[in-house]
Amino acid sequence: SATYGSLMGKTRLWSPTTDPIASPWGITISSGTTYNLSKTNSTVQEDNTVKNYVTFNNEMWRIVGIVDGNIKLVKNTPLTSVPDTNYTNLNGDTFILKPGQPGGLKYPWYYWNKPTAGTEKNNWANAGTMYYLNENQSGSYYYTIDANYKGLVADATYYLGNAYAWGNAGTAKDVYIQERSSIMCASSVTSNSYNNNCNVWNGNQATWTGKIAMLNVSDFGYAASSDMWSINIGSYYNGGTSRIFEKNWLLATDAYYTSFLSPSYESPQHGMKWFETGEVSSGYVGSSSNAVRPVLNLKSDTLIISGDGSYNNPYRLQSA
Repeated sequence: SATYGSLMGKTRLWSPTTDPIASPWGITISSGTTYNLSKTNSTVQEDNTVKNYVTFNNEMWRIVGIVDGNIKLVKNTPLTSVPDTNYTNLNGDTFILKPGQPGGLKYPWYYWNKPTAGTEKNNWANAGTMYYLNENQSGSYYYTIDANYKGLVADATYYLGNAYAWGNAGTAKDVYIQERSSIMCASSVTSNSYNNNCNVWNGNQATWTGKIAMLNVSDFGYAASSDMWSINIGSYYNGGTSRIFEKNWLLATDAYYTSFLSPSYESPQHGMKWFETGEVSSGYVGSSSNAVRPVLNLKSDTLIISGDGSYNNPYRLQSA
């Protein structure tokens, strides 16, 4: 379970009390009330759901957990628009940001990384979507965030260890460790991530420091009720029947095909993704496209001035 609650006056949004490897959901808020994740309603956003709603940039976001001393947020729904098919970063490199869009899409599909054909890699530090989410220039996502809210966003370390798809994924804790095993990177990394202690592909960074990213696979695992944490994430979806759909708040809120930040162990060209059914899989970063839900970290001294974290009364932050 996670601890959320009603806050009086200007209050620090959290107090660090737990080891995130043991339980990333260990969030303590002054005068809090504990809400069990199993209360998540899979079809209706009601106030008996997980009370982790936050207003950020005049939009609805949700608390993912405490990571390295910061509060990690994810946008409640994927991005609804992309300014153009091509995105040219501040270095002058051009990326294809989205494919030709089929009709009837609820949310636009983005390529994780599609530069010049044949050069697609799952290296987040040089990915087209990374540039689009983080650069402060007209046409980027970060540019659209109100200046008062930009001041609340921390430069955070994101972990880029390869994740395992299908039945090899492991439990939420296993995947969390896979993602962070990259910080023990060997001095020489071979191209095969199976054969190096770093668990990243040759040329990829073990970590990335920046403002906006996407969810890790472990975030998806820990968004489920605690009774699911001992189950292999690859088994959440089994034989066409999702075992987690009504127990995972990410699936309870407008679930949609969405890209993860985590690269895949399968090849240097694959990244992880999740389906609206609850299935975790992987796809080629230069041709497989999915919706994008931005993730960011709030500075640890962020103040909350009202709200109880419910859908109808989300936490409201004091702007910078």
